[in-house]
Amino acid sequence: MLLFFIFVAIPVVEIALFITIGGWLTLWPTVLIVLSTGFLGSFLVKSQGLKVLSDLAKSQKNLNLMIDALANGGLIIVAGLFLITPGFFTDSIGFLLLAPGLRRLVILAVSKYVKIHFSGQPPHEQDDVVNADYRDVTPKAQEIEKSPHKD
Repeated sequence: MLLFFIFVAIPVVEIALFITIGGWLTLWPTVLIVLSTGFLGSFLVKSQGLKVLSDLAKSQKNLNLMIDALANGGLIIVAGLFLITPGFFTDSIGFLLLAPGLRRLVILAVSKYVKIHFSGQPPHEQDDVVNADYRDVTPKAQEIEKSPHKD
């Protein structure tokens, strides 16, 4: 389903947006906007990427900060890929991923997903089964017949 979305739905949305926006603005302003967002996005990705490299260099002694810097760097690369792909929809996603607050939310959502789906146990497992060794200590019927405490 994800591959369908990537290879069919996104291009259809992009074509529809090109037709709609091109109808409003005509051809050359639309082309100028697409090229401008590509150049602006490249500049922003470069500047934020350099900041992430600086953060990564500073965080070498703290694993959590290093993981955070790597996750931010990965999302900036994804944003760059969206921004160099021509189209209004992909440019919108790319610019959104350049916002640090949204990147933080994406990182939290992905880490939660990974913890739930790759921890080795299903989430919210309510299993009442206890595995243990046992010894049967209930009296057998013959012992009950011989018991002095019998009513």
